[in-house]
Amino acid sequence: MRGLAVTMSCYDAPPKMIGDAMNQKRDFLIQIPRDTAIGIAGLALGLAMACILVRVPGNSAEWASWVQAVGSILAIVGAFLVARYQARKQVEHLQTSAAVARVSEGELTHVVAKDAMAAIFVANQYIRDFESGTMFEFDLDRLTDVQLSLRSLYSRAIPTELIENVITIQRLVTYSMRAVQQRNVNTQTTYIIQDSRDKAKARMQYAHEAVREIEQWLKRERSRLGLSPVTDLAKAIE
Repeated sequence: MRGLAVTMSCYDAPPKMIGDAMNQKRDFLIQIPRDTAIGIAGLALGLAMACILVRVPGNSAEWASWVQAVGSILAIVGAFLVARYQARKQVEHLQTSAAVARVSEGELTHVVAKDAMAAIFVANQYIRDFESGTMFEFDLDRLTDVQLSLRSLYSRAIPTELIENVITIQRLVTYSMRAVQQRNVNTQTTYIIQDSRDKAKARMQYAHEAVREIEQWLKRERSRLGLSPVTDLAKAIE
């Protein structure tokens, strides 16, 4: 994102390995019942044909026994097919549950990011609108709170696609705090040059862009799962 994008391979690698392992487990669970059912069916058909070729039933009693034996074999094959179907449904259920949980983490990320964006807006708007020649006083509590909230996301299973945006927003909070702190220490009248005001506006724009990307990801995932779209941001910055 315009020079603020950060590559975090230490965050990307473990989730990718976990995803690959889950896919392998899914394929393994589906493949076993299918191969078993096909093998059983082939074996049963082969045995039945071999026995028929060796000895064809000669009377009704023998035919009844043959029918009963074939019925038993078909019942076994049916049981394996049912097991395969149930295994596939279980895997699909697990995948859906994992996808919903992933979206839930994305929603939490979206809420925290929007809150941080609001704090960034307030701080940098104060810098942009500050009247040079007066005392600069801005409370950092709000920025400190959102900084802690953003850091708490790293201990959660947030989607890897959103990590870069979270890091970007966290850095913008840090830059905003630094800009405020540098002027809060001034006990005399403060003068802010145009370049500082432009940088404040840029921080607001970058924050909005990062949150917008999180929101777009969340919309796509919710649409894919058949969920209602997430509410749009209330208002874009000027």
